[in-house]
Amino acid sequence: MITQDEVKQISSRWCAENMGMSADNSWEEISSIVYCTEVFKCDDTVIAVRHIDIEYSFGEYYEVGEDTDLFSFICTLCNLPLSSSAGKGMPEEQEIVIYQAE
Repeated sequence: MITQDEVKQISSRWCAENMGMSADNSWEEISSIVYCTEVFKCDDTVIAVRHIDIEYSFGEYYEVGEDTDLFSFICTLCNLPLSSSAGKGMPEEQEIVIYQAE
């Protein structure tokens, strides 16, 4: 799990990248941050999609895509893999809770 200070950093980066504004106290509304890998199969093709969900106490959530700087920042902060496991066997679906509000 990450600290509240790290949640503030993530919130600040999210607001700056997506809304062009400072985070102020919006980090206080974050209820959870979850690292997700989803696996989709279609015939012989397997596609693994990684993203990070930032969920808010008022019911909204935002998906941080694998191709963003914020995704890389969070993965580095939490020691999560920066690259997918493509070519290393069948990917597995997973959800890792990296922050849960008390």
